[in-house]
Amino acid sequence: MCVGFSSSLCYTPKTTTTLPSHFQHTPPLSFPPPLPGNPDIEAEGPYAVVLAPTRELAQQIEEETRQLAYFTEYRVVSVVGGQSIEDQGFKLRKGCEIVVGTPGRLVDCLERSYAVLNQCNYVVLDEADRMIDMGFEPQVWGGVMGWGGVGG
Repeated sequence: MCVGFSSSLCYTPKTTTTLPSHFQHTPPLSFPPPLPGNPDIEAEGPYAVVLAPTRELAQQIEEETRQLAYFTEYRVVSVVGGQSIEDQGFKLRKGCEIVVGTPGRLVDCLERSYAVLNQCNYVVLDEADRMIDMGFEPQVWGGVMGWGGVGG
């Protein structure tokens, strides 16, 4: 799994001296925007959802994602069966940038209003063919892709 952001700004002495003065003193933009601790943004849900067909695979992906996000302020929450949905819902409501889970449990969390996907721009389907073979196609297309900002 690879998560990345790219932004490039090029400042040269020639371009900055020819800009009007109000542009020369504009503070630089920060990308991605700082999220943790902002309740307004946290209430809109994660930026990314990673779905896996099994709890074990989702937990492996969660561990790798946590390691990748260790030096960032991104928070990762796992939503899988076999664990308390209330505890997972509590973590979702505290806010996170990345959710890793199984389609069925994610749909359960969305239906119980533990999470929304209003600002979700990235959906990763790991082993999508296996999820379809296991019968998760309705949850992926009808549930997850139809919620909030993802495809809808």
